[in-house]
Amino acid sequence: MDEGYNSIARKRSIVVHGADYVSQETINALGWLGRSQGCPALAPEVANTVINTIEGETVLL
Repeated sequence: MDEGYNSIARKRSIVVHGADYVSQETINALGWLGRSQGCPALAPEVANTVINTIEGETVLL
C-alpha cells in the first residue's frame, strides 16, 4: 500500500471479492455492472482463482 494513496484500504475494508452482480445479465438489466462501494468485484466463477493467485503478491492500482 502506498501512504496517502491507498494506505487506508484496510481500514475501509476494501477487499477483492466475488459478486453475483458482476455479469453480463446485470449489465443487460441495469445498463451498468453494479456497485461494490469501492471494492474490486469479480465474477463468482473466477473469484477464487484470481484471489488465490494475487493473495500476498500483487497490488491493484
